[in-house]
Amino acid sequence: MSVRVAITVGFAVAAASCALPFIVVLPFFRTLETRTLAYASFLLSAIWLITAVYALAKYRKRGLWSMLGIIPASVWPAFWVLISCACHIDRRNCL
Repeated sequence: MSVRVAITVGFAVAAASCALPFIVVLPFFRTLETRTLAYASFLLSAIWLITAVYALAKYRKRGLWSMLGIIPASVWPAFWVLISCACHIDRRNCL
């Protein structure tokens, strides 16, 4: 796998992780639960992390470009963790 392929795959997975909760507005996906979207977002973020570590390990300095996906890959998992922490503090903060 070349460095361009690794970075492209990593960024595509990160973008999918970021855009995943927005697919609820499509009529076909309205039956999905929020929990399912959260788990899928965590899964895609884990896949991005594996791809980024692979790119960094194999390509070293050139693999740093894979870190561009850290923001889109971590938006929703960070949101779900914050909501979960708020729920544990006070049940009225839950969605």
